[in-house]
Amino acid sequence: MTPRAIAMHTLLQVARHASFPDVLLDIYLKEHPDLDPRDRALVTELVYGVLRWQGRLDWIIDQQAKTKPDKIALPVRVILRLALYQLLFLDRIPAAAAVNEAVKLAKTSQPPHVVRFVNGILRAISRKKEIFQEPQVEGSSENRLAVLYSYPSWLVQHWLEARGDEETEAFCAAGNQVPPTSIRVNTLKTTVEALASSLRDLDFSVESGNLAPEALHLRSIRTDISSLVHYRSGEFQVQDEASQLISHLVQPQPGEHVLDACAGFGAKSTHLAQLMENQGKITALDNQGWKLTRLVENA
Repeated sequence: MTPRAIAMHTLLQVARHASFPDVLLDIYLKEHPDLDPRDRALVTELVYGVLRWQGRLDWIIDQQAKTKPDKIALPVRVILRLALYQLLFLDRIPAAAAVNEAVKLAKTSQPPHVVRFVNGILRAISRKKEIFQEPQVEGSSENRLAVLYSYPSWLVQHWLEARGDEETEAFCAAGNQVPPTSIRVNTLKTTVEALASSLRDLDFSVESGNLAPEALHLRSIRTDISSLVHYRSGEFQVQDEASQLISHLVQPQPGEHVLDACAGFGAKSTHLAQLMENQGKITALDNQGWKLTRLVENA
């Protein structure tokens, strides 16, 4: 399966079942262990990029399509979103390659007239992509910001009423910045400095966290970090730095009994255990049992 096909299947599952994209990506990428690291990175970029800019991508598609939005079947729309994201946001991918790969995807599941539709709309957009990279959106500030930054109209409206135009646009722009991969160092097994040094020896770009003492930020990732011996031995866990602050705010002490009532996959639960030096008891709850299964694996 090609990287774009994997991305398409992931996005279809997210759209149809409100699935977690990170969980699906983990599953699909593990099903293709021989995938080149650059292709793995492309899959991840495509999935998160399309989800991040889906509102603007759909607006452009609907501007160009000579049909009602609800007449475009979901698989076709996902193929268009993928290609359009490459055209507008990934300069390293030639426009012809983005269009041709989309046509190939369409041919695997769509009738000839739909394949022609996909080809036609993408070639039309590629000829004037500079216009769509900074689209002129008419109407209210709410509509303009919702389209330009790909946010729900209700959220933009709420921010506009609370903070005004300038701060709202700043919020929207900041929310679309691509964050680094944040990890939490397990200080029961190593030190922040030692792990950072080991990762740099493996050619990772490593930066110290800004807020949480155990946080490291990784950039320019070229390999699956879950395959690293440091990960498998429990020296670190992937966890957003803001999430790491929660356990520090709780200030758990060794020997205490702590309740994590929304445990998810266990990043906070295991961090609490780390701060408690593995002494005490943590009760982890979640309303989705399959997440607790993952929590047990992480622990």
